[in-house]
Amino acid sequence: MLIILSINMKNIIAQDFSKGSANFIHVSGKDMYVVGMEKNTQGVTVAKLWINGIAQNLTDGSKNACANSVYVSDKNTYVVGWEVNEQGNSVAKIWKNGKEQNLTDGSKSAYAYSVYVVNNDIYVAGYEKYSQDRGMIHYCIAKVWINGIVQCLNDESKSAKAFSIYVSGNDVYIVGNEYLLDNGGITVGVMWKNGVIQHIGHDNCYFMEAKSVFVTNNDVYVAGFSADCGKGNIAVLWKNGVIHQLSTDNYFYSNANSVYVSKSDVYVAGVVSDYENEKSAILWKNGIVQYVSQNWSAANSVFVSGKNVYLAGYESENNTNSGYNPIVILGKNRKMQNHSLSINSIHLYKSNK
Repeated sequence: MLIILSINMKNIIAQDFSKGSANFIHVSGKDMYVVGMEKNTQGVTVAKLWINGIAQNLTDGSKNACANSVYVSDKNTYVVGWEVNEQGNSVAKIWKNGKEQNLTDGSKSAYAYSVYVVNNDIYVAGYEKYSQDRGMIHYCIAKVWINGIVQCLNDESKSAKAFSIYVSGNDVYIVGNEYLLDNGGITVGVMWKNGVIQHIGHDNCYFMEAKSVFVTNNDVYVAGFSADCGKGNIAVLWKNGVIHQLSTDNYFYSNANSVYVSKSDVYVAGVVSDYENEKSAILWKNGIVQYVSQNWSAANSVFVSGKNVYLAGYESENNTNSGYNPIVILGKNRKMQNHSLSINSIHLYKSNK
């Protein structure tokens, strides 16, 4: 159980009507980097980077855009996301120190979701649509860009998406999902290790999605969800391919969005929802559930630095899904400090364990 110490420090940078989300958080040294998006006064979503709470617009606000992931290496800041072009297609992009580079040509919609940098090599995971939508299914090719050079992870006989990338030694891990066209439309969680696909979840009555990957000490952790037919989504964590359901106090819906491992502790950020679709941000530490917001909210990303746990996500001012704002949730297990952040809301919490 968590103790909420301070909530709703509103309107530090944004106006009351602002809507947006903090999608990813990264801490380097004493600096905190958060990326996401916010709507401007014209209702257009602007891709944003906050460094220690100070906002930077990555796009000019003329077309919808979003930043999904950030990584800091050798004093350089890398952000990936997408922006809609004049033709109405989303263009996958990377921003290095604020300077943008297109990863796709804009002829089809594409999205960059995750970035990882090691030894000056830049790895980006995402996907691109390759055909018209059929029904409710988007036919996509999962892709990885290494220093801007694209590699396709599937061909047009299948549909797949890549959401998260992690590099450990000489191995590149990417997770996402694959739509099995020849198996009744089953969607399964997948992981590509050095380009070779592995199905990490498969059942004829399941929709599965892998959202986040973390590798340490040769152990591979993947967070996501499985959807049992008629029973809602269930947050899950795979460790070395073995699936573990995460406790949710009997909530109808749950989703694990991000995983981070620090020493022997495994942290998973996500969201739970009841039958009335009231969402709550949640953190699992070693499988034990901890609620981190009293309002309609979700946790999209978790990062651990020392004894500090950082969550990024969004929260509603009026406990509905009609409008929500980016938030950062800062947890310290021992000493509490108030950090001034130019983000709409900050929660400070500590564990009573």
